Amino acid sequence: MINHATIAQLHTDMHFSALNVAHITPEILAPVLEQILAYPEVTLVQSFTSFEQRPILHLRMGTGPVKILMWSQMHGDESTATAALMDFIHLLCRQTEYNFNDWQTRFTIDIVPMLNPDGAAKHTRVNGQFIDINRDALVLQSPEGRVLQHLVSSLQPDLALNLHDQNAYHGISERQHTSTIAMLAPVADHAKHITPVRKQAMQLICAAQKVLREYIPNHVARFDDTFSPRSFGDNIVSQGVSTILIESGTFINDPHRQVARKMNVLTYFTLLDALLHNKYEHYTIEDYFAIPEHQDDVYVDLKLTDLLIANTDHPFTIDITINVDKHGSTNIEHLGDCHTVKGFKELSLSGYQLISDYQDLQPDSAANLIFVSPSGLLITINELLST
Repeated sequence: MINHATIAQLHTDMHFSALNVAHITPEILAPVLEQILAYPEVTLVQSFTSFEQRPILHLRMGTGPVKILMWSQMHGDESTATAALMDFIHLLCRQTEYNFNDWQTRFTIDIVPMLNPDGAAKHTRVNGQFIDINRDALVLQSPEGRVLQHLVSSLQPDLALNLHDQNAYHGISERQHTSTIAMLAPVADHAKHITPVRKQAMQLICAAQKVLREYIPNHVARFDDTFSPRSFGDNIVSQGVSTILIESGTFINDPHRQVARKMNVLTYFTLLDALLHNKYEHYTIEDYFAIPEHQDDVYVDLKLTDLLIANTDHPFTIDITINVDKHGSTNIEHLGDCHTVKGFKELSLSGYQLISDYQDLQPDSAANLIFVSPSGLLITINELLST
């Protein structure tokens, strides 16, 4: 039986520190993969090729009857689970303090750590054709999509883990907590029928979220289950494979999503344990739907409150919310009453004066704003973000 506290401590002690970065590129991953591939427990089954001729590695561990397929970085700019997969392999193969029930004879684990190396190299969601691979499940125009479908068809896994990053601003609205991990048992049709394989995914998710709540209470959510026929998760379920989507999100003061990284590793071990010992079958469909659903736009990067707009015939007070994109540009999201939105950083502008033209306060525009503080200092948005 798994000891989650032991796994959590082993991860703290043994994770790949080189992968504690904002974004993992093929070049950053390469030395870690080289180390992983030296383990006798890890086999390089095949090296496929991306649209721009970068390698897509298919790794395998174990020879057991229960088959698990895992892939990460289908979207090139979503790399949290890539680091988690490397840690998972490392712990499974190299830890000495904890023996995981002879896993090599129980499981065959196939892993694609970076399905979209072209997008990863450019820090983009799409591949080298500018195609979103996760919307290519039907037509298979992308070589990366064809690789994934080939693996599903040829391996016929018992469980597929589809690993992504979610929007930083997703949260659990009624509690205003970040959605650090959101999981989903995808649907196979618009009616959202609960087939046996989808029910199993729901039950496994319940087993995983029970453990995660011990570490990140109020930060575990259920992802939206709108049917998307072009998406791989939904399509793989329709092929009769129990599938779990895991979306890694933010945690307070954790810009590189290292909390989500560790929770991914705990989830992988928990799923193995649940499958080994049938520690999921007592969970119900009702238990799954009791997991709070994540919500969009619960968080913003910066929330400014109580700004008096006085240079008008009718003075009024507003809140302003601002987000920062991956290039560092600041953008205005909302104006007016923003009390239901939570800011990663929140500041009151009571006593401040807006120097910029009020016409610059347009939603979806650049936040090139200048204020005068109560002490008379000129302050920009970037300075407010850094205070």
